[in-house]
Amino acid sequence: MFAVDVERAIRDARETGGYLRPAYDDFCVARVPATAGRVLDADVGPPLPADALADVETDVEVVVVALVDGYGYTQWRRDYEAVPFLDRLTRRAGVTPLTSVYPSETAAAMTTLHTGRTPAEHGLLGWNLYVEADDLTIRSLPFRTLAGEDPRSVDASVTPADLFAGRPIYERLGEAGVTSHVLSPESLAGSAYSSVASAGAATPGYADVSDAEASLRRIVESAGDRTYVLAYFPQVDAAGHETGTESATYRDRLSSVAATLGRFVRRLDAADARRTLLVVTADHGQVNTDPTTNVDLLELDGVASRLRRHGGGETDAEGVAGSESPVVAGSARNVHLFCEEGAEVRRSLARELDARTFTRAEALAESLFGPGDPAPALERRCGDLVVVPRDRGVWHGRDPRLLEHVGMHGGLHPDEMLVPFAAARVADL
Repeated sequence: MFAVDVERAIRDARETGGYLRPAYDDFCVARVPATAGRVLDADVGPPLPADALADVETDVEVVVVALVDGYGYTQWRRDYEAVPFLDRLTRRAGVTPLTSVYPSETAAAMTTLHTGRTPAEHGLLGWNLYVEADDLTIRSLPFRTLAGEDPRSVDASVTPADLFAGRPIYERLGEAGVTSHVLSPESLAGSAYSSVASAGAATPGYADVSDAEASLRRIVESAGDRTYVLAYFPQVDAAGHETGTESATYRDRLSSVAATLGRFVRRLDAADARRTLLVVTADHGQVNTDPTTNVDLLELDGVASRLRRHGGGETDAEGVAGSESPVVAGSARNVHLFCEEGAEVRRSLARELDARTFTRAEALAESLFGPGDPAPALERRCGDLVVVPRDRGVWHGRDPRLLEHVGMHGGLHPDEMLVPFAAARVADL
């Protein structure tokens, strides 16, 4: 069942005023790759506490981590009885809550899972990333400008290798004798980001969710005696963005992913089932917002006129600067403002928003992005102010798509911060 004692301990130690800080030093998703490595006798970092694998048979040769993007612990507790595979996994394996990292965004959290490093160490702080050297904001994982172009096609100096610091964990696992595979949708498997983040691993792609089961089974059936597999499922997260976590679309996508994993468990050869550990987890959860009440930064008094603009554009009294966009990075739940007169902007935000704000110095001093040796680009990429809304989305009308999302993530709300960790030998399911 659910490790309610772990949840209580996490909340007691880290939750204040509706905001939940990451548990970097114990029950954090950042430790999942090293936990898989430890099961396979490879030391690639600190693992999760032993409680996470209590009563789990770990004398195995293959570890499969099924990463269901955006599927939080809160949603699992709400949904599991209506989803047969989740119900069986909950009753037979149990579910331990972990926290995500900050920001609880796919760009940051997946990079942590690919490298075993905190966001402070790898330096990828959000979906939208400001590259100061090029005075350019890019969408990090697609590796595209806001206009949808490859940055290299507009003579930018940034390359995919610049997105994050540190080696992929698959290279380190390989040095310890472990073979790795990263299974993801075909549209992502060969992307600029994936080619860097998955270095050292085989990177097969699947056409759709139902096809993923056969692909995953083939990998396991042909695996050697020490093999790590990360199977990535982005479908639930996408549905949450579109329609929220309580919609029929969301439930249908969740059912499809769960059914795929259920078929994998049922159809795997008995000998392979005995030698395979299955972990189901997530990079972050989601919090539902109301797009009609999400906040446009450019409409906040005292904010727009003080934001830095691409190209150094002049602003009028309303902060409008022709075609020049404001320099805002992160996402609608993890807002990095690059601004003049930061103290004034902070006071304006305090009047207008229910949110926490951190100066760059405060965010780094408080290890908001995690402990460890900071990436060289960390200070450049962190905004002058980091804004973490409590419940709503906050972005700007020059890039309105984020304001239109229902399900969001990136902040410190417990619904987006807590993620499930369920582990069991396949033969025991």
